[in-house]
Amino acid sequence: MLLLAAVLPWLATWPDARFVVDAPLVETRIEGDDFPKRLVDPIGRERVLAAPPRRIASAVLAGDEMLAALVPPQRVVSVTFYVDNASISAAADVYPPETRRNRGRIEELLAARPDLAVVANYNDAVTVRLLLRSGVAVVRLPDAESFAAIAAGIRTLGAAVGAPERAGALVAEMDARIERVRRRVADRPAPRVLYYALGGFTAGEGSLVDEMVRLAGGHNVARDAGIGAHGRISAELAIALQPDVLLVSGWQDGRAPAAALLAQQPAWRQVPAIRDGRIHVVRGAWLTSVSQESVRGVEEIAELLHPEVFAAND
Repeated sequence: MLLLAAVLPWLATWPDARFVVDAPLVETRIEGDDFPKRLVDPIGRERVLAAPPRRIASAVLAGDEMLAALVPPQRVVSVTFYVDNASISAAADVYPPETRRNRGRIEELLAARPDLAVVANYNDAVTVRLLLRSGVAVVRLPDAESFAAIAAGIRTLGAAVGAPERAGALVAEMDARIERVRRRVADRPAPRVLYYALGGFTAGEGSLVDEMVRLAGGHNVARDAGIGAHGRISAELAIALQPDVLLVSGWQDGRAPAAALLAQQPAWRQVPAIRDGRIHVVRGAWLTSVSQESVRGVEEIAELLHPEVFAAND
């Protein structure tokens, strides 16, 4: 907060109006097939990438995971502190201890002396502007509310780091795996599914979780309640929706306190998912990831919703 208070007046004095704090940030675009390339940054300025960046900093877990598949770890100088948490990270074993860890703070990112930084829409806007003001090229990933957006982010980042072929291969593999699941669950009855996190958080229409449930052959009952992409749902409404399957995120070595707590509450025992033992823990890295690793979430959910289809090996 002290940093924010200090930089807001400074931002307001910058002569370039695009640095104004309330100006919207947009996703990055890369133009050109070969280096030098043009990067159109989150405030709409063009800059030249003369060569593939050698010092890349990621301020978002999705960036950590995408970079793990796109470039050698030696080119990544800073990743988020989330990356080491195997419960939520699919890149927990990729980056060596000497790679800096960050919490998305500007001083941490600049200390790594990056020539490219990866951010998302939920990174602090002032931090993004300070990176830009400091001369760092910034890739701002698209809002990852769909697999199409994830694919776009992978392609943009791949183009920026000089790995467009690898990015294309990642997207193709992701699409192929989704299509395999879609074919296997086609024409199967769609169970009524609710993603429910302690505190009443859920995901409705317009969210990646909603798309994952649909692709896995389920119906997201949060849609029936008119809940948007990310919202909260009362326990009373969750129970009234009578889901056949409850999905909870596993955060502690695969153990989800939510599963035990819900099963112990008398009001929840009338829910089909609880009564029939269909409350399932899904590893956070698969359920909440917004990188190419999200496809694992579709596969995991499909197996939980339609165990009879996946009982036999391919």
